[in-house]
Amino acid sequence: MENLNILNNEQKIQYNPRVEDIMTKCDKVVTIKPTDTLKHCLEVMLKEGHKRLPVIEQKGEKIKLLGVVTDKDIRVYSKSYFEHNLKDILDSLESYKVSDILPDATFFKKAHIGEKVTQASKEMLHLHISGLPVVDEDEQLKGIITRSDLLDQLIRILEPIDQLSKKEKTD
Repeated sequence: MENLNILNNEQKIQYNPRVEDIMTKCDKVVTIKPTDTLKHCLEVMLKEGHKRLPVIEQKGEKIKLLGVVTDKDIRVYSKSYFEHNLKDILDSLESYKVSDILPDATFFKKAHIGEKVTQASKEMLHLHISGLPVVDEDEQLKGIITRSDLLDQLIRILEPIDQLSKKEKTD
């Protein structure tokens, strides 16, 4: 039987880094506040092209993660676009604050600093979600890990293998 342990320890660390090594850092994450309206959330999502927005409470340097609002959450509270025009839909979302719909913090998933990328990836796959906020031991938001971050990591792994394969074909 072939040796199935094809990666050495250094490669295992390189190819399965911690979430903080590949995540989008907090200073680049688009966030919202609990006092924002769902209309504002939708506008931010459309402008930025995001499907989820971390909800934070900032006190000085500390950024506490309160939850995550997704495009699906907003759809639940919006009027049907089959029956209403855009103005009516946006007006209906204006009447809800993020704090009105935010689930209890125990109901949303997050990754933690120090967690391996494979664990976060498995959690995302299992839950059918495309991103996880990343927090430290004090539940302070440090970043977000998304499918795009995971695909970037996959490319970093596969490109050298692809180059080696091409080189072997020409030799």
